[in-house]
Amino acid sequence: MYQTDLELKSSRSGHKKSDTIAKVILVVDLGDFGIGDSVVAFGKLKMLKSFLENASVDLCTNETHYAILKNNPFIDKVFFDRQQVDFEYYDIALIFSDKEPEYYEYFKQNRQGVHKEHRSSFTIYSVYNVNSIFPYYYDFMKYIQRRNDNSGQELYISKEEKDWAEKWFQDAGCSKQDKVVVLLDNSSGREKLINTDVYFEVVKYFLNMNNTRILIFDESGLGREKFYSEWLQQDVSEKFIFVKNPSLRENITLLASDFTKLIFGPCTGLLHCASGIYNTFLRNNVDFQDVPLMLTYFGTPVDGFEVNEWDWWGQSLVDAIYVSHDQSNKKTIQKLMSPYYRCSPCSEFTAEMITDYVSKHYKDKLTELGLT
Repeated sequence: MYQTDLELKSSRSGHKKSDTIAKVILVVDLGDFGIGDSVVAFGKLKMLKSFLENASVDLCTNETHYAILKNNPFIDKVFFDRQQVDFEYYDIALIFSDKEPEYYEYFKQNRQGVHKEHRSSFTIYSVYNVNSIFPYYYDFMKYIQRRNDNSGQELYISKEEKDWAEKWFQDAGCSKQDKVVVLLDNSSGREKLINTDVYFEVVKYFLNMNNTRILIFDESGLGREKFYSEWLQQDVSEKFIFVKNPSLRENITLLASDFTKLIFGPCTGLLHCASGIYNTFLRNNVDFQDVPLMLTYFGTPVDGFEVNEWDWWGQSLVDAIYVSHDQSNKKTIQKLMSPYYRCSPCSEFTAEMITDYVSKHYKDKLTELGLT
């Protein structure tokens, strides 16, 4: 811990009562956080607004995180550059960042012009972790624990964005009877993916469903068409839609389209986004039968590092599946139903296991969506 006047002032000030806080600036700057981490973390924003008794909450963040937070009703104003923010205009600054030493030096060296009515009340807290440089905002964290909110994450799509997505698919050649299956084929690590030959057998399974078009995000513009054509040994131009160099927000918005009927992929951020989108839609009276089937798979990483997938998917609209061995060492697919599970690496999935599981366990849902 750094010991300076800035820290001592914040530490000694104690935790302000929520009913005395009117203006809040939330700094979100997470270099090591993935999309999924961010979606899960940002789900606490509505509780922050409730805890602070509807104080105004402004946001300072980057374009990546804003792609997730855009249209969020619990944010009042957005800044993309901390140089634009007069921090001492606010009652408190909440720092949610893995770059706290950088912010610590910034506050120490750049004491800005202060509005007189806020000069004595400006305080900095961390909402990142308990070992933070800034005083940890325990009051809010305890409030989250007491609330035990199981409502899940929410992402907000405007009507204009929704209309854009529908037109985008129409311009891509989709007709009213087409059903889009979104296949996510990328992840932060190879160990999080099923084997390539298994994946393409699963692709063929989805291709054989009724009126399907397969959507692939080609984030780097590397030419996914050639790769898919070679593996499938067929022309993919008619049945596949490749989205080249999309922005994160464009990806998110396309997931919200009425054309999207099924989303399948590894434990990755876009599936968290999909869950957040449809959580919001359901709370705005969208019929559950119009929610796509969302399915993710996961396994034990080969390096032995393991997180509890229940923390990720237990409160999600996404069904999470894994390979388990029974007492006779027979491999079966299990659906994640509790924090207690034992799973095998993703390399142990077979195409037959996945397709049989989907056909058996989601027969009614596939029919409901018009895929069978």
